[in-house]
Amino acid sequence: MGTEEYEIDDMVTDFKSIIAKQEFQMIKKRLRAGKKAGAMKGNWVNGKAPYGYEYSHKTKKLIPDTTGNPSPVEIVQSVFNDVCKNNMSTSEIAYKLNRKGIYTNSGAYWSNTAISRMLKQEVYLGKTIYGKSSGSGHKNKKTTPLKFKDKSEWIIVNNAHEPIISEEIFEDVQQIMGRSKKVIATRKSKISALSGLIKCKCCGAGMYIQRKPNNKNIIRNCWKKDAFGNKCGNKGIAESKVINRILIEIKKYRDELAQILEQGQGNDKNRDAILKNIADLKKELKQLEAKKDRLDDFLEDGVYTKEKYLSRMDKLTAKEKDAESEIELLNNQLKKQDAVQDKDKIALLDTVLNNFDQVVSEEDKNRVFKSIISHIDLKRLSDDDEGEITVNFL
Repeated sequence: MGTEEYEIDDMVTDFKSIIAKQEFQMIKKRLRAGKKAGAMKGNWVNGKAPYGYEYSHKTKKLIPDTTGNPSPVEIVQSVFNDVCKNNMSTSEIAYKLNRKGIYTNSGAYWSNTAISRMLKQEVYLGKTIYGKSSGSGHKNKKTTPLKFKDKSEWIIVNNAHEPIISEEIFEDVQQIMGRSKKVIATRKSKISALSGLIKCKCCGAGMYIQRKPNNKNIIRNCWKKDAFGNKCGNKGIAESKVINRILIEIKKYRDELAQILEQGQGNDKNRDAILKNIADLKKELKQLEAKKDRLDDFLEDGVYTKEKYLSRMDKLTAKEKDAESEIELLNNQLKKQDAVQDKDKIALLDTVLNNFDQVVSEEDKNRVFKSIISHIDLKRLSDDDEGEITVNFL
């Protein structure tokens, strides 16, 4: 085939791509117009039916979901009543539902965020609302930026379907939630040597440091609760003990870098091997995420029971955690490789080790640690436990 023929083929391919793109844009435009027209009739066009409702393919509207005991309708009503009559917080309500074995539409545990979202939805008043936003906030796709519209631009249809919640209860709940949002002014806590650095190795939450006289600060027990309201079992520890362990780890890290440099291990070949392993694991994570998305479809379509869905989801989540842990280990190796290339790294660590005792203020100690450390994982399950401390260097 000659050069001219190749050029013609390229032109035809480009032309077909342009036509296909135009057709795709026209289809999207017609779909948007159809959704808007449907919304103005009170049809449900906003994706999955919200908890408490089912979508009727016959009427294209929402109908109350009265299946089960208690039914989703009764659960929604109990959530609103727990706020306005029983003075329960969104977290307490989530714990209550999870303990009873009641899950969201996707089979997940309830959270305070999910409960808060439910309590704000006017769909439970029999309304359909369309056009709150335009574009997308998708992280991995090139789309029009997400933009929230003014309420005057929304399409709101009253009496579109049967309401589950009365106007009176809904307004009471909005007032209660509005009051709970008011922020009480508090004195700004002072910085300690490890402020913003300590994470719970059991659940990943940040751990609070209580300031004490004479710098005898305490890292408090982890405050995080699981889906059932059970507190994390991770214990606190004296901040000074952690600081001593950190200084030991800094010395060990400094010696490791010096050894790598001396043995000439910080080469491109090792770095390429680590990067390849990380890329493979990230690819595996994407595949696992796609499998989890398919599980949601299987549950929604009735292919999987809730029990089978949760079992499969737990297995996939466990595989995800293993892959993420392996990536973290490889990234730490990569940091060491990169640190060897940075001739100032060892010098910086030497400076910290040689001058730390002369640093007086807590704020300055915090700045020193943050210049070389991203975070510190702490695990201590009993009062007799010395604690497992992992220092993650920058």
